[in-house]
Order: sequence, then C-alpha cells, then structure tokens
Amino acid sequence: MAFTMPVRRTPTYTILSGGTHVHTFDSSVAVGDVMIATIEQVTSATVPAPAGWTQRYSVTHNTRVLLVFTKVREAGETSVTISRATSGAGKLSVAALGSAKTDPATWIFGTGKNRGTSPVDTNLQTTALSITTSQANTMVVAIFGEATTTGETATPPTISGATFWHFTPQTSTNEIETVLLGYKEMATAGATGTAVATYQNPQASNGAALLIGFPGVETTTPTIPKLAGKVVDETGAIVNVGLTATAAASDGSGSVVEVGLAKLDYVHGGLTVQDLSTISRVWTMGHRGGSIDYQEHSERGYFECAINHIDVMEFSVGISSDGVLFGLHDDTLNRTSSSLGPTAANGGTDVKPTDLTWAQISQLVQDLPNRGDTRFTTAPYLKLDDFVDRWAATHTLAFDPKLLNTTQRRTILMPRLQQIPSYRSHVIGKYYTTGTAIADEFHGIGCPVWGYSYTADVGALEPLSSSPDGTEAGRRFIVRTDSQSTSATASKWDYLGLEYAADARAWAAIKTIAGSKRVLGHIVGTVANADSAVAKGANALQVAGVRAVMAKY
Repeated sequence: MAFTMPVRRTPTYTILSGGTHVHTFDSSVAVGDVMIATIEQVTSATVPAPAGWTQRYSVTHNTRVLLVFTKVREAGETSVTISRATSGAGKLSVAALGSAKTDPATWIFGTGKNRGTSPVDTNLQTTALSITTSQANTMVVAIFGEATTTGETATPPTISGATFWHFTPQTSTNEIETVLLGYKEMATAGATGTAVATYQNPQASNGAALLIGFPGVETTTPTIPKLAGKVVDETGAIVNVGLTATAAASDGSGSVVEVGLAKLDYVHGGLTVQDLSTISRVWTMGHRGGSIDYQEHSERGYFECAINHIDVMEFSVGISSDGVLFGLHDDTLNRTSSSLGPTAANGGTDVKPTDLTWAQISQLVQDLPNRGDTRFTTAPYLKLDDFVDRWAATHTLAFDPKLLNTTQRRTILMPRLQQIPSYRSHVIGKYYTTGTAIADEFHGIGCPVWGYSYTADVGALEPLSSSPDGTEAGRRFIVRTDSQSTSATASKWDYLGLEYAADARAWAAIKTIAGSKRVLGHIVGTVANADSAVAKGANALQVAGVRAVMAKY
C-alpha cells in the first residue's frame, strides 16, 4: 500500500452570536475529507455536538471556551449546523484535509491546555503540547483559541513549531474571539515538539490550544480482477472450478463431481469499499450468500459466492439469547429449520433466536426451503465471527442488522465490526431507507451504507385519467417528498436501491434522486432479471441466483 500526506483545504469561518447557524463547506472540500470544526466563544453559550460530529476537546480559559469537533465528510453533506444558546459571541472555523481513505481510529489527539496550566505561558503566548506520531506522512494540525484585542485585526499572531494556516480575525471590538490554525508535515514518525502562538497584545489568562495528528492516507487500493477459482480437493490436487462448484472427474470420464467444501487456494478477491463508488463495471452483492441456490448465511453459500466472483458478501445479523451474533434474516428460526415446526401464524409456535442460546442454535440444521442447487440443501447456522474471519480480508462485507435493537447494534455489533483489520475498506451497512438511525450508526464508525427501497417509497404513476395523452405510456411518475420517502432520506445513504422489476419511470426517478450515487437493482434471481435492472440504470446488483446471474456478470 502507498501512503501520502493529507492535503490541506481552504478553511472558512462564521461569526456566531446566538441561535442556529448553518455554515457551508468550502467548494474544495470533498467526500471522505477529514472535517475539523473549531469554536472559540464565551462560556455562557452552550454548543451540543452537531449531528454526525464528535466532540474531541472542550476547555475553559478564563472567560472563554474552546471546542473542537471532527467527522469525515459524507456524500451529499454540504454544511454543518451549529445550535447555540441565545447569548454569547463566538467564531466557528471549519478546516478540512483531503483524506478519502482516512481512518479515524488512527487520529492522534494531544493534551489540550489553557494558558494558565503547565507549562504556564505568558499572557502573549499559548503552547500546544507535543504529540508523538506513529506513522510517516502525518499531518499535525495546531489549534489555538483566544479572545484578542484590536491589534490582532491587522496583524495575525505568529506560530513557532508549525506553519501558519488560517486565522479568524476580529471584525469589531465586540467580536474579539479568534481561532488560529497551523500545520506541521511529519514525513517520518516521532515527536512533533510543541507549537507556540504569539499574540501582539496581552490577554490575561485567555488562550487554549492542542495538536491533532492525522496519519497519512492510503492512496492505492488494488482492484483484483475476476479470476478463475481454484480449490484443493480432498486428495490435494488443484482443480479448476470455473463458474460453478463442480469439476471434471479426475478419471477423465467427463462426469461432473462435487468439489466439496474444499480449501480455497485463490478466488476472485471481491472489491474494497473504495472501489464500489469508482469501478466502471456492474458490481454484485450476494443476497444472504446466494439464497436461491444455497442455504442462507451458510459457509457453503459464501464459498460458492466467492467461486462465482461475487464482489460483496451480504450478512443479515441475528442474535442468540446469550449475545452471539449469527446469520439470520427472519425474526424466527422456523422458516429455515424444519425441526422447529410451523410459525404461530401457521398453527405452530414461533421460536425466536433470542429464545435459544448459541449452543442450542448451533445444534439446529437449516434445511428449508429447498434450494436450487440440490446438492447443498442443509447447513448449520453461521456465526458472524466465523464469517468475518474467513472473508473480511478479501471481500467487502455488507451487514444488515435487521434483528438487532439499538443497544445491541451500538454495544455489540459496531464494536465487533471495528475489530476487523482495515474495516473501513471492508464493511458497509445495509437497511431499508426509512432506517436513518442505522445509517447514522454506520457513518459514526466511518462506514458507508446502502439504503434499499421499493417503488412505493419513491413515488407512483399518476392516475391514467391524468395522463396528458390518455395513454398508459403517457402516465407520469410522481415523486414522493414526505419525510418517509426515498427522496427525503436519500442524503443519509451512500448507495440506493430499487427492485429490478420497477417501472422504468420509477428507475428514472431514483436515478435522479441518487445523482452520482450508485443504485443497486434487487433482488435478482436470473440473468433476465439482472439485464432488466441494468437496462433501467442499475450500477450494481443484489444477486440471489448466484449460479445463473454470475455466469454473465
């Protein structure tokens, strides 16, 4: 992997007085950039963290307070909204670093200090304490807050130990809060040394500062092309699998034999998260591990998806009574395991995953419904840990937390996903477009999200009686704009989705709503389904019929 220094963008600022302020980002700021919002203000004006931002620092210095918030800019995001108490002047500065593949887990936050704490500064100087960088090509940002006097309007402060980047000057004697930014490019890892801001005019004990390090960002992520799969069979011989999970018999008879759950020597490596928004070809997501052909969320199904060159592996997350995450789509186990009998709606008893421990669930067999590839009709349930351990290094994994409540998602699932090495290159979220809280949770750990929808969420064809020419072909598609519609929630999602069979006019509408975002056609079982979606504008496909569809795609 190659790493490079983050690129500095043009900082901008807004004068704050009271109430709500909307600050629009500079045009140079791109999706994926590190965003740094810094507020210097009087202490009486409270400021909660803006939606989607994380507060990193808050220090009171004499009669002022310095606040620092960070986030990674998301697709469709153009501004930050600051909500304050109705009193107190202040300044907001917003800076950004071009870091499309930055990892917030690697950011280094120094110890913030005010002028009066050790080491004690003079009333003309404020010190930002040194940090130690662990990676080459780290951009260190120095942040200083101050209540200045008129002299700093004409002549900005100076910085030693860093290079001047940006200063919000006084605009009048009533607007004396300022923010000063500096930067230092650390080409090699090590201690940065302190940064010191020197002001012209003494300011008693006002003054606060800190350093934040943003390690170099990955700039090259190789895309592995589609490869013919190879497996090692039980005898140790390597056999070509091609686009199915079968191979010619070794005796040369020409008959087809099952390869078995063999060790994969190499297969198509899928795509990284970064590839999903840039690759030109139609990419694919395996629906529950190939739900038409194989038992859902089964080890065998995911192996077959890899052999058939699926790009993204999808996993619906269920949870047992003792907190083990595993693959399950329904809120009961009855549909996938015949030993549990019918559901309550069909005269039986619902068996929910939270009714059983993982030890009990692991003894069940998935055998319903019958799958298209009749050789693989039974399978045990699959733990999320086992799924991650096998596929996170080679594929992007899409997680649909449909069976988890808010607490389970935030305290069990999200921390587990963040344990995946380079998880921001291998994890995306998935949910119905009305579930914006889940979009926020995935964005909160730096991962994009696919929001799928159906025609009714996008809009509807006008009544035939309203057709301008009185014909079916002349009917217009009327886009919904209410709060639960796809158009209203689109900004929360990095990719959108629509059923492949939707009318071409509905597809035209969602493509307009999506803009530059990729739109997936779901859920395709045949090549004809896939072709229909692509013809209407699908950039990607959620595939249930893996064997059939992947013979072409």
